[in-house]
Amino acid sequence: MWWTVCLLLAGVWGSQADVEIKSLHMTTDILHRYASTAVSSRMVNPDDQMGEASFVVTYPDSAFITKFVIEANGKVYEAKIKNKEDVKDLDKENRNEDFPIFVRDCHQIAVSTKVEAHGEVRFLMDYEELLPRNSGDYSNVVTVNPGQIVEDLNLTVNIEETSAITTLEVQEFQDFNVEGKFKQSKLAKITEKNPSRKTIVWAPSPEQQRTINPKGVRGQLTVRYSLDQNLEHLQQYVIDNLNFVANFFTIDDLPSMRKHIIFVLDYSYSMEGQKLDELKKAMDIILSDLNSNDYFSIVLIQSIIEAWSPGALYRIRPESIDDYDREHMLKSKRLTPEFLVKASPANVAQARKYLQEADLGATYLIGGLKIGLKLANMGAEKWKVESNPPVSLIVFLSDREQSIGEINSDAIVDRVKALNIMKHPIFSLAFGYYADYEFFKKLSLSNYGSSRVIFEAANTTDQLVKFYRSVASPLLTNISISYFPTKVKNMTRSKFPLYLKGSEIVVAGKVKRDAVADLQTIGELSVTSTKGIHNYSLSDKKKFDGNSVTKLFEYLWITQMLNELESLLEFQDRQKIKESLLKMAIECTFFTTYTPLVVEKPDGSKSVVEVTPLKQAPPLEKVELMRIKWLQPYLTKGFSSAQVDVMIKDKKYNLSLHPTNDTFEICKVNRMAGECRHFQRCVLEIFQDDISDFLPYKCDIEGNFLGVCCPFHVS
Repeated sequence: MWWTVCLLLAGVWGSQADVEIKSLHMTTDILHRYASTAVSSRMVNPDDQMGEASFVVTYPDSAFITKFVIEANGKVYEAKIKNKEDVKDLDKENRNEDFPIFVRDCHQIAVSTKVEAHGEVRFLMDYEELLPRNSGDYSNVVTVNPGQIVEDLNLTVNIEETSAITTLEVQEFQDFNVEGKFKQSKLAKITEKNPSRKTIVWAPSPEQQRTINPKGVRGQLTVRYSLDQNLEHLQQYVIDNLNFVANFFTIDDLPSMRKHIIFVLDYSYSMEGQKLDELKKAMDIILSDLNSNDYFSIVLIQSIIEAWSPGALYRIRPESIDDYDREHMLKSKRLTPEFLVKASPANVAQARKYLQEADLGATYLIGGLKIGLKLANMGAEKWKVESNPPVSLIVFLSDREQSIGEINSDAIVDRVKALNIMKHPIFSLAFGYYADYEFFKKLSLSNYGSSRVIFEAANTTDQLVKFYRSVASPLLTNISISYFPTKVKNMTRSKFPLYLKGSEIVVAGKVKRDAVADLQTIGELSVTSTKGIHNYSLSDKKKFDGNSVTKLFEYLWITQMLNELESLLEFQDRQKIKESLLKMAIECTFFTTYTPLVVEKPDGSKSVVEVTPLKQAPPLEKVELMRIKWLQPYLTKGFSSAQVDVMIKDKKYNLSLHPTNDTFEICKVNRMAGECRHFQRCVLEIFQDDISDFLPYKCDIEGNFLGVCCPFHVS
């Protein structure tokens, strides 16, 4: 997953004066993987009339805003972090709907303020995050879209690590959401202070910005680096006058454990077309990537659930199955260990053929997950006496909600969690625009795994394969990093079911005051590898100046509590965690879904800024006018005319059949910004069957013409 901050700063649409961005600076200080980013933008109003400046920031969904300030007229207006329940009566900032920018895996905030004639305003914002390690690398991505040429544009990244930085790459500036071949930036300048401290500066001049885009730079700059991990697998250090301790556990030079990977795949009708084609392509690659000593199972979610083996099929149906499918069920065998399939070349070839030819059906999610867990349990029981048993992993992919069987998403999570007594990790992939990501997130958080969105894009197959490879090499199981309770308190999560090659485990705690003098051995590490159980003492100590571990400790705890609230807990447990979260987030100034920003503006008004998750625009496709069923009666009568009359909710509209390509006004629909156009210029597929699907998009054009609010990504 990439970690991104996107900045869009501009004057808002309307009759007010345009605001110029004189400077835009973004400085990221990465200290031991913990990244603190400071954003500063100065805007001026050159006109003789009042203007309005908008500051829109899209930042990583794993990051927290910790500071927001507006400076104007010689005064400083600093936002406060408040309990969401205490600010219900304040107005909300909704300007973020004005900007049709989508960046993967991000949230967005937006704040606007009036700017006097010939006045200026400065926006300052800080946000913080822990950079995760993926495939051996740490990545920081900055996405910039000022909408104009900026006189003083500067992106600076300072990196200071505990060990030598072995590789450092800065990718050439490129468009949003593009993951192409890594090409080194020619504009970025890298300086080295020592092997573990480096600085990157990307500061294109106005002329260089115009070369990238005449209307202002629009895209992303990626900084990617790796560290020398050979010296220490468990790096421990203490800072802040010995107040906090943190450990970073990284080890890649071990043989991979064997695995049993269970693919639970949605083969429902909603997957038909490009999504299914991309899934089949990805599974061809993924199955071919399996090691010959691995095992795999395939479970397809259809109207029935079908598990595959080279010599048999196992099927299970929900209660509502029809007679035809009951007859189909007669061919089913019992679920036996033959469905734990060795990844031999012959078996892989047969599995690929099966996936290419399998039928589609409805969406019986709970059935697929239950069979996936049964296969994982069956494998664990079969191989438990072996010295190097395969590790069971479940990869679950779907693009829609349940349509038959249990349809309540919380009930599904609850049932799967109760059935997963052997704690098999479930990795969930929410495929496409219509997938309920919150369900997938809850499912994986409750079952020892992780989740992510697979976006419908040109690189969908690459996204699927990349995710598989990130979980394909388990090196250790049952990882436990424990600090002695006599020396450290308030420890963050310390037990992990899996360590995957290329990843990292981070824990932190608060040092007890009476233990400061005796920190030589602070705790223990226990892991299980291919050779058995290993125990180590945590005895190495490094001391650093600064407060990065203090902030890391706060970050890990707040993230952990937010994740726990996403799980299905008893009411009393939820209330207790929520109270702790509110107290810590407000004290540490962390902007969360429960603790919004309250912004005071130069005009004396106050407003609430809340977290806005970004969602990919729906897959809207244009179609021929005659395919709109509710319009067909009008078109058959007068298709040769220049326009026809259409009645919508007892009002007559003119439908122009040969309209101009003009646009009439900026509009918003379903959180997408667009332009009002003649209906004929934006006939969308979703309008076909029911006029109610069109009504949210309807806009009026002078002359009583029927218009469509056509989203920018379509028009």
